[in-house]
Amino acid sequence: MVRHRVTRLIRESYRLNERSFRQGLDIVVVARPNAKDKSYQEIESALMHLAGRMKIRREAELHVED
Repeated sequence: MVRHRVTRLIRESYRLNERSFRQGLDIVVVARPNAKDKSYQEIESALMHLAGRMKIRREAELHVED
C-alpha cells in the first residue's frame, strides 16, 4: 500500500496549498519510485517546486508581471 501513501501525501500537499495554484487546471502528478521513502515535507516541497517550474503557481505569475 505504499502507492496509496504517496497518493495521500500528494493530495494533502495540494489541498493545503490549493490557494497557491492557478485555478481551472487539471494537474497530473506521476510519482517516481523513490517517492515512497520521502517524508510529507519532502513531497510538499517537491510539489511546490515543480508547480513553480511549470508556472502554475500564483506567485510565479505575480513575479512575471513585475
